[in-house]
Amino acid sequence: MSATRASQVLRSLVVMLVALGFLLCIAAVPTFADGSYVVQSGDSLWGIAVRFSVTIDDITRANGLTQASVIYPGQTLRIPGASGGSASAPVVSAPLAAPPSRLVIPSIDLDTQVTPAGTYTAWIGQQAVQQQYVPPYTAGWHNNTARPGQGNTVMSGHHNIYSKVFGNLINIEVGAPIAVFAGGVQHNYVVTQKMILPEAGMPLATRLANARWMDPTYDSRLTLVTCWPAWTNTHRLVVVAEEVK
Repeated sequence: MSATRASQVLRSLVVMLVALGFLLCIAAVPTFADGSYVVQSGDSLWGIAVRFSVTIDDITRANGLTQASVIYPGQTLRIPGASGGSASAPVVSAPLAAPPSRLVIPSIDLDTQVTPAGTYTAWIGQQAVQQQYVPPYTAGWHNNTARPGQGNTVMSGHHNIYSKVFGNLINIEVGAPIAVFAGGVQHNYVVTQKMILPEAGMPLATRLANARWMDPTYDSRLTLVTCWPAWTNTHRLVVVAEEVK
């Protein structure tokens, strides 16, 4: 088979797999026999941890990093417990669930669309950290977190600007039902925790501890994040809900 024909076949295979809802990872195994991995464009610590079935803490400890560390394409990371393999061997993961598209919380009269949202790099003191972009007028799904039914699905929303999407989130009660729609499937959750955490002016360590509520989890849950109180942004309001099967 000619190189051109082989390239065409590979492209066709990629299109077919994507259409079926699969993710094709050409270099999804460590590059070296010592269990290290070369960071690719678009990678995140969360995504790498999920790919190799380890925790973010495992990766940061093994590489002298913190959860706020910025990784970059071409950087080599040690993956604890991972064995080496051929970098050219394609690995197909399990099908991905659909991303969330709608959030409904009847008890606070909330029914909003959900927009995928990424992160941007910001500086706190001398430390570069990744901060979440929050879209206006809708809830924002942190697109580096789990899709509904596959772990910790995290969403943020404004509370005092841009139509105040999460303006009434402070009024939610433990035990309240929440529905998230994704790809025509309704995922039902029930609120288990509501926390108000000091944020503004706090040491970086405190702010990173607050952010750990957005870490990956093995259980299926929904985490909603906004600011508090209504007239300022000094605290973080975090609501955690577990999926009801």
